[in-house]
Amino acid sequence: MTSLSTAENLKIAAAYKFSRIRTLVDVGGGHGSLLATILKANPKLKGVLFDQPSVIARAEKDQHVTAKGIAECVKILANCRAAMKTKGRVLVVDNVIPPGNDPHWGKLLDIQMLIIGGRERTKKDFAGLLAKAGLKMTRVVPTKCPLSIVEGVRA
Repeated sequence: MTSLSTAENLKIAAAYKFSRIRTLVDVGGGHGSLLATILKANPKLKGVLFDQPSVIARAEKDQHVTAKGIAECVKILANCRAAMKTKGRVLVVDNVIPPGNDPHWGKLLDIQMLIIGGRERTKKDFAGLLAKAGLKMTRVVPTKCPLSIVEGVRA
């Protein structure tokens, strides 16, 4: 994921007003490359990288951190909801599959994910997933890369 996200991080960081946030928790953030990019662009923002212990152990030595400067999905989102403040937001950075049959990077990825037992989601799918976790989708923010930022608040 780190190798895929390197080209997308700047575009994701530029697409959302992270300056309105005091603390950003990157759940499943891997080696922290996206979080590090967002923190560099928003010096007043506090960041927390959360992942499996073995991933965090590797992240502590990774260049991004050391450089200067569905059942499971619902459970993760519900835990985020429980931990966030009343006016907090949950942000999911992922492909959002558009309707119709026009070509889209996410649709190709969806086919690959289906082969290994996963899948990509539509806007409606994300709304339903967030609702199961007690959240309400407020918007989908497009970026200049194939990924979007899905924003949710307490329902």
